[in-house]
Amino acid sequence: MKELFKNIALGANAVLLVVLFWLSVSVNVDLGSKDPLAPVSRWLRGEAAPTQTVETSVTPAAYPVRIVAVQQEGIAVAFQQEEVEPLFQELMPVFYEALGAAQPPEAMEEQAYWELSMAGPGFRLDFDGQMPLYALRIWAGAPESEGFDQSCSSVVLAAQGQEVVLAFQGADGAYYRCSTMAGADGLRKLLASAPPDGAFFAADGAVFVGEGGDPQPVYGGLAPDEVILPGSISLPSFEVTVPSLLTGQETPRGLLEAFSMNPYMENHYAESDGSMVYVQGNFVLRLGTDGRIQFSATGGEGLAADPGEGLRTQAVALIDLARNAAEDVLAQCDSSMTVSLRSITPLNEEGDYTIVFGCQVQGVPLSASGAGSIVAQAEDGVIVSLEMQVMNVSQGEEMELLPYEQAAAALMGRENARLLPRYRLQEGRLIPYMSYSTPEGAGADGLEKG
Repeated sequence: MKELFKNIALGANAVLLVVLFWLSVSVNVDLGSKDPLAPVSRWLRGEAAPTQTVETSVTPAAYPVRIVAVQQEGIAVAFQQEEVEPLFQELMPVFYEALGAAQPPEAMEEQAYWELSMAGPGFRLDFDGQMPLYALRIWAGAPESEGFDQSCSSVVLAAQGQEVVLAFQGADGAYYRCSTMAGADGLRKLLASAPPDGAFFAADGAVFVGEGGDPQPVYGGLAPDEVILPGSISLPSFEVTVPSLLTGQETPRGLLEAFSMNPYMENHYAESDGSMVYVQGNFVLRLGTDGRIQFSATGGEGLAADPGEGLRTQAVALIDLARNAAEDVLAQCDSSMTVSLRSITPLNEEGDYTIVFGCQVQGVPLSASGAGSIVAQAEDGVIVSLEMQVMNVSQGEEMELLPYEQAAAALMGRENARLLPRYRLQEGRLIPYMSYSTPEGAGADGLEKG
C-alpha cells in the first residue's frame, strides 16, 4: 500500500513539474496575438490584452472646413469653428437623411454641376481632403453599398422641387449626382433661418467666380462655384508650446491608456534627446520633447476595432478607432486642436490602410504636412502605428491674409482650385496664410496646396 502511495506521489510530482515548465515558458515567451497561448500568457503576467474595441461612431470623423449657403438673398459663408460647427449641427439631420436615402451616383455634365452648385437653394460642404462617400453614408446610418466608393472634397446639397439632390466632383475629375428620397422642406427651412437670425453670416459683396458668365481672367484658375470675398480677411496667429504632460517626470497614464497600454505594467527609458519611450509587450509609445507622439505595435498586435461586416464597415471602424485615440491624446494634453479625416487609401481585402487626419485650430486647418497631419497605419485590420504632434496654443496678434484677387492671380493655369485659409507652424508660432486645394489634393510650396 505504501509503495502504491509512493508511486502516485511520484507521478503527481512529474505532472506538476511538466505543468510548471509549460507555464514558465508561456509567461516568459512573448507571444503574438494570434497564438492561442497569448491570452493565457498575458493573464499570468497580469496584463490586459492590448486591444481597444470601439463601435462604429455615431459622430462623424469628418467635418467640413467651410460651408457655403446659396439663398435667394445671396451667398453666405462659414469657415471658422464658431460658424461651421453650429451650422453643421443644424444641417446634419438633412444631410444624413439625404445620404441615407441616396441612390448610387450617376454621371452628370460639368456645366449642370456648376449650375446646381451656384443656383441654389442649397449648401456646399467643403472638406479638408478626399472624403470617401461610403464613410459619409455609414456615419449617416446607411448600410454599406458597392455603389458609393467614389471620394470627393466637396458635396453639394441642393433643393430641386420637393427632392434633395446630392452632387460632387469625384477624385477622378468626373461629376456625379445622387437622387434621394429626402424631402427638400427641411433644407429650405434651414436656409430661411439665415442671417440676421441664423447661425452663419452673410458675405456682403461675395460673388461666385462663374456668376454672370465667364470668370474674370484673374480668377481663371478657380472653380466656377468658388466664392470670392471682397477685400482680405484676418485671422489670429498663435503661440505654440509643448504640453507639460509630455515633458514631465511622471508616467503619463492617460496617454498609455489611450493606446490600450497598461500604465502599471510598462517599462520606460529616456533617449539621448530627452524623449521618453514606454514599452509594454509589443506596444511602444515614444513621447518627443517637441510634442511628437509615435505609437507602434508589432507581432501581429495593435489597436483593434469591432470589424463589423463588409470592407467598408471595417474601414470606417478603423477610421473611428484612430480618431478616438488621437482625440483622447489631445484631451489628455489639454490641447484645443481638433481633428477630422483627410483621406484613407483604397479598400482592400487585407485590411491594410493609411488613414490621415487633418488638424484644425478654431476650425481653420493646419498645413497638410508636418504637424498638421495625424497618420495612422492599419495592417490586417488593426492599427499598428499612429504619429501626431500635439501643441498647446495661445492666441496672438491678428494677421491679414493675402487678398483673394492676389491669391487667385497666383493660380493662373490651375483648374477648379479653391482658396482656403490655413495655418503653418513656423518658429514656434502658427501663422495664417492663404492656401489652395484642387480635387486631386497634394502639397506644394509658396501659395501652399492643401
